[in-house]
Formats: sequence, structure tokens, C-alpha cells
Amino acid sequence: MKRIINIICSLFIVLTLTNCTSTMSKKSVTIPISSVSDVMENPVYEKTISVYGVISELGIRNSKSFKLSSGGKSINVWYGMMVYDNRKRQPAVDMTGFKNDTVVILTGMLKNKGKYVQKNDFWIISIKKK
Repeated sequence: MKRIINIICSLFIVLTLTNCTSTMSKKSVTIPISSVSDVMENPVYEKTISVYGVISELGIRNSKSFKLSSGGKSINVWYGMMVYDNRKRQPAVDMTGFKNDTVVILTGMLKNKGKYVQKNDFWIISIKKK
């Protein structure tokens, strides 16, 4: 019994120290915010990026998506119904408080073509008013 307690205590200490080390080594990363036209001129797929623009077509589509425009270009943005090729779903983003003509900053991913996504669709991870 004493040996089991020693093993559990040792395991707890190792896990605690590992967590402290990994927490301390994490650096804060700032993601630059781009216009839609900048994103479309130099697309970066499947990596987290931030883009700003004006919301339109929110609430009039038959999907959980809207159009985001800035710099003379627009992209199709999804805030729900986001499904990966392996059928796993990305969590939906709450759009409460957002409406058409709102200027926003989106963080998410520009998607490349897949089973359930079209090339250049943007999947939101977070949204905030600019």
C-alpha cells in the first residue's frame, strides 16, 4: 500500500512539473489582421489568420454563413455547420449581437477544397467588433 502511495505521489509531482514547464514555455503569439483583399491576394490555407471587414447577407442565407468584405473583395464566412472531411464538426460561433453592416475582426482559417467545404471559404474560430 505504501508503495502505491509513493508511485501516485511521484506521478503527481512529475505531471505537475511537466505542466508548469509547458505553461512557462508557451509564448504569446500575435496574429496580424489583414483585409479580405490582402488575404485573397496571398491566400494562406489551413492556418489561423485574422481578417477584418463588413458583414453582409447575415440572416438571409439558408446556411450559417455570411459575406465579409474589405479592400474591394469579399469572402464567404461560416460560423456554423463546419464539418471536416473526417466528419468531425468545428464548434459553431455565437453571432448574438452581430448584424449586417457591422465591422468585425474574425480569427479563423481560410479553407482549401474538401468534401464539405469550397476553396476560399473562411471558418470562424472567434469574432469581435472592430
